[in-house]
Amino acid sequence: MPSSAVGRVRVLCPDCQDQLGSIRSEAQALALIQQHGSSELGFLQFFNLHRSKGLIAELVRSKQLAATAAQLLAAKKLRLYQDCVFLKEPGYAETNWHSDLRMAPLDANDFVTAWIPLRPVGGAEGDSGLLFAEGSHRDFALPFWHDLKGRDLGDRRYPLQDAGPMQVGDVSWHHGWTLHCAPPQPPDTPQRLALAVSYFADGARLLARKRDKSVHRHMLHDEDAESYGGWLAGMKDGAVARHEQLPLVYP
Repeated sequence: MPSSAVGRVRVLCPDCQDQLGSIRSEAQALALIQQHGSSELGFLQFFNLHRSKGLIAELVRSKQLAATAAQLLAAKKLRLYQDCVFLKEPGYAETNWHSDLRMAPLDANDFVTAWIPLRPVGGAEGDSGLLFAEGSHRDFALPFWHDLKGRDLGDRRYPLQDAGPMQVGDVSWHHGWTLHCAPPQPPDTPQRLALAVSYFADGARLLARKRDKSVHRHMLHDEDAESYGGWLAGMKDGAVARHEQLPLVYP
């Protein structure tokens, strides 16, 4: 049973948490989402394939990607946070506006993601590429005052920009707080596969969610818990984020 489908049930079906252990097939998971989901299914995701797949491990640790990420963050040392393959089947719904750092248990700003299509992507018009709200990573007021779920960003007057048509081998980059989304996958297109690889500057600390009462615990969205749960459980609250599953990749 692909853990991705169970993860989407956990996120999209809050009233079905007691059924997670009994899911035995992807079809069963998708049926639960269709019947009880708080929103439509926008994608399936598969975390940290670099831990078992040699080709992806070579790619996410490559000097080209790591050096570019380090340059963008002006970081002397860089760690790999995660990789994630996103699958959008024809007819899947939109991916809502979100920022990557909202789903990472890091008390950090120096975080960047490379988005790599695994097939040619036509762009936001007619194919499900990414759409970015330019400058949103500098908007402190938006996440402080507003719930982003289902929110229309039109009143923020961000320039909305997509990367345009992308070929295999192209890469787009966005900051960890940059809001981005993806439109629905058109029914008459092939499934869209893309790899997202996230890096952060060495020295970042974990959110001190237990001992620091100033931390808004509810603000961390646990959508990516399948990715970080294995290493986070064994680390001290608020510790520097250094773990064998967060390897140094630069220099």
